[in-house]
Amino acid sequence: MHLRRCLITSFVTAAFVLPAAAGSASAPPTGDSGGAAGPETRVVTDALGVEVEIPTGPLRIVVADDIALGNLLALGVTPIATGVNTNSIPDFLGDQLDGIEDISTADSLGINIERLAALDPDLVLTVGVDWNEDNCNRLREVATTFCYAYGYTTMEEIETNMTEVGRALGMETEAAAEVAELERRLVEMADRVESNGLTDSPVSVLRVTGDGYSVRFGTVESALMRALGMARPENQQHYQDFAFDLSPENLLDIDAYGIYVYVDTDGADTYAQLEANPLWSQLEAVQNDRVWLVDGGVWNGISLPAAHAILDDIDETFITGT
Repeated sequence: MHLRRCLITSFVTAAFVLPAAAGSASAPPTGDSGGAAGPETRVVTDALGVEVEIPTGPLRIVVADDIALGNLLALGVTPIATGVNTNSIPDFLGDQLDGIEDISTADSLGINIERLAALDPDLVLTVGVDWNEDNCNRLREVATTFCYAYGYTTMEEIETNMTEVGRALGMETEAAAEVAELERRLVEMADRVESNGLTDSPVSVLRVTGDGYSVRFGTVESALMRALGMARPENQQHYQDFAFDLSPENLLDIDAYGIYVYVDTDGADTYAQLEANPLWSQLEAVQNDRVWLVDGGVWNGISLPAAHAILDDIDETFITGT
């Protein structure tokens, strides 16, 4: 399986434990995003071309991934249940997760279909891409399901994740406001990157797992860095290539002004081996105390709240701290 697909698939197939409690989600305002199917519904075409009849102001929403979860919460709407990847636990969302039931499973669907049916949701949100189409169809057999357009390699795709959730809920105006705030912040931070003379100070991003290391340049943090005018090393210029694996003997390939490192839950021993590698101490970032350990639960995220949390880290370390 291609590395990029492996990453995307992980967001909808694995789970972490949330407090098991069902309830009613916050009610979004009503809106119009398509032809009316009736006085209390709207018809919205999703990313797979399916016309979905959605109640106006759905109260009971289930999300299949952390992307929709974060964006939904940013809109002030709390789902009743979710399933989320273990390496993308959105701890930065704090107590907003209270009361959201975990109905995730380890199978290809990622959601306990029997529990989903018992919850009787008004709406299910999941990613609408070709490899997830079968899951979308399975979910549609149980509940109204909107499969949203999704991506993570460019700012346009990251923002579309939010506007698609807004479109499903009839909250286009609120979603546009969230996107505008992210863009405003990017402009403000980019100005400081330039005024601090940092545009020619390249950074690498290293993910450490139990299986090894990968250098990341086609994910959310990389799109944010490009928007901020931050430089990347020569071997990390083409975001379409997403990432490359790093072997211990090629450690100097990540040499840069600064290095961001995030360690997955199973990667502690691997990171210890990395630090013990004689080549590690030869890196410019190591010699100048510019290796920044960041939270993998944040830097694996794709939602707008995750983007803001990543920007918090970049501001505190690269812009303000150097």
